[in-house]
Amino acid sequence: MRARRAIALGALLAFVLPTLAFAQSSPASPAPKSPAAKSAVSQSVVSKSAGETGAAPLTPEDTPKIAVEQAPEMPEEQKGESIVDAVAVRFFAPETGGAARPRFITQRELAFEGRITARLDGEEDEALDDRHYRSALERRVAEQILAEIPGERNLTNADVTRVARELEKVLATRLGGAEALAALTRSEGIAPSEVQAMMERRARAAYYVDRALAPLLNPSESQLRDLHRLGKHPFKSAKFEDVRRDLRWWLIDERLRLAELSFLQSARTRVTMVYVPAD
Repeated sequence: MRARRAIALGALLAFVLPTLAFAQSSPASPAPKSPAAKSAVSQSVVSKSAGETGAAPLTPEDTPKIAVEQAPEMPEEQKGESIVDAVAVRFFAPETGGAARPRFITQRELAFEGRITARLDGEEDEALDDRHYRSALERRVAEQILAEIPGERNLTNADVTRVARELEKVLATRLGGAEALAALTRSEGIAPSEVQAMMERRARAAYYVDRALAPLLNPSESQLRDLHRLGKHPFKSAKFEDVRRDLRWWLIDERLRLAELSFLQSARTRVTMVYVPAD
């Protein structure tokens, strides 16, 4: 699995990232707080029916136009060393502190999130390809930027932990249960603390979206009943009153995924991504 992962990631980063370089970066600009930008994300999230299972993977025509650079090659004297993990991509945006404060995504993280994306698409590991890694990469970049934009001052660590736990439950449900998620983390060498950090990042992104871009964390009773009636969720055989809480977090997770993709579309000219080639 590890060898196949390295080959797949190498092929992905050699092919997918250049396809994102459709436009050069424009001068840095602040997070989208204008009514038009806020409306664009809000309409994309709210206009989706409560029963949809999420946005389809972006086509090449829809792919965010992110400037891509080539990182320096590894020094010759380091090429014989055994590497447990390595940086696959680094990126930066004004919201994350610009070029002076890049963010990093490792090969292991990208492999893990790519496999999650494939499972959520209803496909097994054998069908894992560049579109799954590309979708995972897009969502990760958007999610991290959203999570780092200054948001609610009264937000506490307890708030973040509470939402993170609920989002982790939704992810486990989507993957087939807590054991399915645990097996996936073990196969990629992902520690529980790394899963927790991933979920807390999503929680912070959700709080920012809810506060600044589109209503997210408090769906109405009618929206939950519509979702239950449409049946596009794993709780369709249960009574509404018994699964109201589960439906709420399922819908929150759906809307967060849509908001992340919409945000990245609006922020594409502010993001610079650097491919770090594997040796």
